[in-house]
Amino acid sequence: MASTLVSCGGSDHATAVPVPLDQRFVTVEDAPGSQTDPIETRQTTENFDEFIAVLTDAMIDPDSDEMTRVFRDAGFKAAGLDARFFGATHSPETSPHVFSSFI
Repeated sequence: MASTLVSCGGSDHATAVPVPLDQRFVTVEDAPGSQTDPIETRQTTENFDEFIAVLTDAMIDPDSDEMTRVFRDAGFKAAGLDARFFGATHSPETSPHVFSSFI
């Protein structure tokens, strides 16, 4: 099962205040009983080239010119990914996980 939490700052981008980094990821309060994943650790970047390299690695047959154009035109500022797991011990194969990300 996969689920996504999405938030939007509204349509007035000129006055939008960015959400603080810690509020962009699922917390133990959001997912009671979850723990920080010891393998899939939190990653954040404000470096566009680093972001494109990681995104490219996660895609099947990406068009890197199109990805670069789309995210540059959108005004890329930062990206991040975090994972939490449920259970007493972590197993990448069997533990239920919750992932959160932002671009």
